[in-house]
Amino acid sequence: MSTVPDAKDLLSRHRMAMRLRVRLRRYARRMVRDSDVGRVVLAVAIAVVIALGVALIREAVHGLHHLLFEVPIEAHLSGAQAIPLWRRLLVPSLGGLV
Repeated sequence: MSTVPDAKDLLSRHRMAMRLRVRLRRYARRMVRDSDVGRVVLAVAIAVVIALGVALIREAVHGLHHLLFEVPIEAHLSGAQAIPLWRRLLVPSLGGLV
């Protein structure tokens, strides 16, 4: 026989989770404010997130160059030998409209 939690039990669990969340936030803020190590850890975490974002954007640009200009995936757009004139004119124009 399984027991289904009633509304009061769910509410008390929710309140307890919210209190824990608030305490963890306060502790994290205090650690960052009062500790040089906390600041360094925060800076490293932010740097990692930014680096991942940059890598993701770079890969997206390479993929778009391959898709739109038919540049080989391992090559750069600036190193492409011969891009047809219509692609050189049409792709940036359509990109400007978007």
